[in-house]
Amino acid sequence: MPSSITGMREEESLTAREIENCIIEAQLLLMRDKPLDEIPITAIVAKAGVGRGTFYRHFKSKEDVIRRFFEHNEEDFHARMEGLRPQSKEDCRQVLVTAFSMFREQKDEIVALIHSDFSWLYLAMLRDGLGEFAKSFCGDDEVSRRYLPSFLAGSLLGVTMTWLSNACNTSDEEMADFFMRYTKLA
Repeated sequence: MPSSITGMREEESLTAREIENCIIEAQLLLMRDKPLDEIPITAIVAKAGVGRGTFYRHFKSKEDVIRRFFEHNEEDFHARMEGLRPQSKEDCRQVLVTAFSMFREQKDEIVALIHSDFSWLYLAMLRDGLGEFAKSFCGDDEVSRRYLPSFLAGSLLGVTMTWLSNACNTSDEEMADFFMRYTKLA
């Protein structure tokens, strides 16, 4: 993610993804101090250094910015997981270590989103992201295929919220091991 385009009006030299990232970053920075419903679009575009029209060319709403943040995270996660299929316990552990590493990297953003009551969107992103992961453990069990992604996502959300609020004082590896042990993935 570019550091910021605050004060820069040369939008045409940036890619669409870079402009989106600057808007996302600006909104998330503002959300550290205020809930989203108290942040006007004008404050977001001022912080990002873009015009209001640029905002609406890339996003439909402030909530759309949050969705795109999660989409970008999901893309990044899949890129980091390239070639890894969670079919063994060690692969499963590596997926979780990578997830906790990403959560640590984005601690401030995730905390801001949760404090602004966007945990439901975070939960949906986790559930969707864990769908394929869970299927590799379910076999033909239809009940598990239907409910395991939601179970794992809810567990991961709760654990992550507690871990983040405790300043991530447990290593990513220890968190992955804990999660695997208590969700019986180990």
